[in-house]
Amino acid sequence: MIQPRNRNVRLAHMLYFSILLLASLLLPVYAESAAIVLSPDKGVSAITIKGSGFKPVSAVTIYWDGKAIPSVPLQVSTDGTGAFTCIVTVYNQTAVGAHEVKATDAAGTSAVATFTVIDLKGPQGDPGAQGAPATISPGYIAGLLLLAIVIGAAVGGFLGGTRRREAEYPTGTSVPTK
Repeated sequence: MIQPRNRNVRLAHMLYFSILLLASLLLPVYAESAAIVLSPDKGVSAITIKGSGFKPVSAVTIYWDGKAIPSVPLQVSTDGTGAFTCIVTVYNQTAVGAHEVKATDAAGTSAVATFTVIDLKGPQGDPGAQGAPATISPGYIAGLLLLAIVIGAAVGGFLGGTRRREAEYPTGTSVPTK
């Protein structure tokens, strides 16, 4: 092994290896302390997810009840400290109740939080009063009859005119068009 001749070079090597040792000791801390915070943690629409303690500069996948879901931004990644922020949308068909939201980075570090979908129906109200029976006025019936006659005349005139024109020419000859 070549020995450094300069004291400054030896100090630089010691500093370099000390930083490597410190980094190797701190990296497992990221895996053990990963967490996500949902804001809000209950509702029916969009959720902001803030994560911390993940592997620095790593891609993150967001899961809803075990299924990967899209987010904004589409490609979520951690910054140099292992933190990220993204937004996801609660699906319309999601059942009311607790649902698991999970973030996992490329190294397999995960954190889980619970989002509660609330019921927007509310309690059943008192039944309303009985409405009046439906009635049809004679004017309404007369209007419908008049409409039927006009439509029938228009359709009948069109079809009848076509038949008459075809009947004026012997079979096998062509019917002139306008």
